[in-house]
Amino acid sequence: MSRTLCLEACPALPLPTPSSKRGRYKQLDWDLSLSPDLFLNGRNHPFASCLGIWEMSNILAQRTNIAWDVDQGGNWCYRREVKGEQNAIAFHITQLPNLPKTAPLSPNPTDYHLPPETATEVLKTFDLRAVCLHLIYAAYATTLHQPWQEEFVVSSDQLETYLGLDKRKDLTKAAKLLLLKQLAFPLDQITVSLHWPQRGPIPPVTVEEDQIWHLVEMQHHCIRNTEEESQVVGLTFRIRPGRWAHGFLNRQKAREKTAYFQRGVLPLRVLQSVMRYWQQHEGAMGMLVWLLFKLRVGPNQPVKVETLMGVAYGSQGLKRAKRDREWRKTLLHRYEGDLETLTHCGVQPVFDSQTYPVDIQPFWAKVAAIPEESEAAVDFWIADAQNDQSITAASPRKKWQRLMKARIAQFNLAPDWQKEAKKPRLKRQRKRKPETPSLTREQIREKRRQKGWSQRDLAQFIGKSQSWVRDIEKGRLSINPAVQQQLRELLDESSQ
Repeated sequence: MSRTLCLEACPALPLPTPSSKRGRYKQLDWDLSLSPDLFLNGRNHPFASCLGIWEMSNILAQRTNIAWDVDQGGNWCYRREVKGEQNAIAFHITQLPNLPKTAPLSPNPTDYHLPPETATEVLKTFDLRAVCLHLIYAAYATTLHQPWQEEFVVSSDQLETYLGLDKRKDLTKAAKLLLLKQLAFPLDQITVSLHWPQRGPIPPVTVEEDQIWHLVEMQHHCIRNTEEESQVVGLTFRIRPGRWAHGFLNRQKAREKTAYFQRGVLPLRVLQSVMRYWQQHEGAMGMLVWLLFKLRVGPNQPVKVETLMGVAYGSQGLKRAKRDREWRKTLLHRYEGDLETLTHCGVQPVFDSQTYPVDIQPFWAKVAAIPEESEAAVDFWIADAQNDQSITAASPRKKWQRLMKARIAQFNLAPDWQKEAKKPRLKRQRKRKPETPSLTREQIREKRRQKGWSQRDLAQFIGKSQSWVRDIEKGRLSINPAVQQQLRELLDESSQ
């Protein structure tokens, strides 16, 4: 029996287990209007980078390390003030019901807030890699003209390419689809409300509680093996950005200075780095996502080490380090390893010479200063042996206390982290007058003879030697344009 492709939504059809059949699947011919591919230059793509997108990225990357608190309704809330208590951004964890598309009214998020205990358990189930889908959605939002009322459709094949899953030969197709489905659900459970103050001519922006991303529809695409069995081989996600986009991703009103159009540059390397290092260097990935937004204005912004470690390990982790010596050693070792991982992701820290001297810098940073040439390396080690602070010496006392006061002066970013310069417009070239053809060696000799000049005579007229004229007439030398013009004027006038 021939295998037919089912392109109907199958919400009740479960995904196969990851241990299901291996091997290649038939390539789907998506009978859908998918949104265009991102990262067409192979390096980066614009993405929405407003505060709401930033803070949701922090929630997904840091989860319970964020400073959650109980709101007035007794529900778990993450709140950040923006220039005053009345201006703030607040996030809630919700459990919205799955209503059909034909439902007359959308559910009110405030009716589905989760209490602290339940919300904390839900946060613990969030996968750090969900931040990658969040950033991909933010990139797709910039491709829409009015994102608050438009939708984009992205397929599992597109997501696998962005995340590098298409190159993972150790995972079955079913395992990849199951992972994408698990990463998509947390994005539908986070809501935001926002009160943004007036800045300059732009009026205040108020966003009533709404989801950052509305998962409008998720389709399972199946290949029918038998009349009773179907194999899921693809997913498509239909997403609509929330109401935040009207105030912060409004291209038209930004031109009129009545709203914002805030976007940055999303390197493809960030997504694939999170997918690669999320288990071994979870703290580094938290820093990476945070710096993606922090450095969007420019890399020349000093960052306190205490702030960076708080992003990576949470305020509770730092408090524990103050009283627990063994945990402090563990955290210090983890921090230096995570800082090195950042360099592999295109973010190179530059240590402040005053507050972050060489003796408390990570060992990998000291080793990087060793010259590659053998003779220079020998001189380096000789000088290091005579130095009181050798790079192989043990860590100094009170290193932790000094680090808490240290700063990273700036971060050197790889080219894919930076916005591509606009191609300069080509200036219209003026039409040049056709150049007069150069005199050949035969013409020079013929004109000279017609005048009755010797090679010495011609040489004297143009200020050259006789041997130079001889070599020109024999074709041994070329004539520059200035001398060529001088010869033409001289020989043409003489011939007249």
